[in-house]
Amino acid sequence: MKHGRLYTTLVATIALLFVQIQSRGQTPAAGIDRNKIVIGEQIQLVLAVENAGSLTSWFQLPDSINHFEIVERQKIDTIKIGNIVNYSQVIIITSFDSGRWQIPALNLNGVARTTQPITIDVLPVDVSQMQDYHDIKDIIEVQVETSWIIIAALALLTLISLVIIYWLYKRKKPQTIAAPLLKGKQTPLEWAIDELNKLQQQQLYLNNQVKQHYSHLTDIARSFFVMELKHTSRHQTTEEMMMQLQPVAVSSEVKTTFFQFLRMADSVKFAKYIPAVEESERAIDVIKQMITNVAAGNVHAAYQPNKN
Repeated sequence: MKHGRLYTTLVATIALLFVQIQSRGQTPAAGIDRNKIVIGEQIQLVLAVENAGSLTSWFQLPDSINHFEIVERQKIDTIKIGNIVNYSQVIIITSFDSGRWQIPALNLNGVARTTQPITIDVLPVDVSQMQDYHDIKDIIEVQVETSWIIIAALALLTLISLVIIYWLYKRKKPQTIAAPLLKGKQTPLEWAIDELNKLQQQQLYLNNQVKQHYSHLTDIARSFFVMELKHTSRHQTTEEMMMQLQPVAVSSEVKTTFFQFLRMADSVKFAKYIPAVEESERAIDVIKQMITNVAAGNVHAAYQPNKN
């Protein structure tokens, strides 16, 4: 209904403008559908002119004029009656400034006459009945309160984090491994030879347990060095163990053969290398030769004859 009334008003405005033009002779005219609006509301400004020939010029209306803004410019319409051609254009305008403003007289290019000024009242918006409207308030200072619960929770999380970091540090730190228990007056060499003989009898490498065979061999060797040479850890890397054995009073040939065994054991355990049966059997003899020479050299180094 509202759009229908606006359309009827617009048609009546255009018709009235043409009557004014015909009564005065080819005079440009301007009219509006209503002369009162609230801020931001849109109204229709109609520009019209009667011309006996083709249209060569039109009103030059800027996008902003005297507190009014142009929202839309519709195309120029023509109505031809006999030799008379009537032109009209609808322009949608609005205003965001309250007050009584005037659309000034507009001049049609090439025509000496101008339109009549149009006065429009722009009313402020009444916000008194708007429930969602809230006026701007001053900045409110907020009282900062200390939450002891949050502080306690943060302190507890910090303590837990420190405990976890300490535990991880201790876990990574090499731990001293206790030497195996010796029977009676059994020496480290006797213990190691006994363990190697037991492993040789099991022949794990013949039962698809090559990795277990080499793991036991290296464990026996490391345990022997812990007891005989007072090494602090059985969990050294191969390179670390070889560096600790470099000063030992053993021939280069024996040490080199033993170091080759250590590298082959790493290949078996980590690279899934499968050595020949003869190599697995000989590995026991390589270790026996190494630990026998280490034990003999250790006794010789510990013996200090009385020169007097």
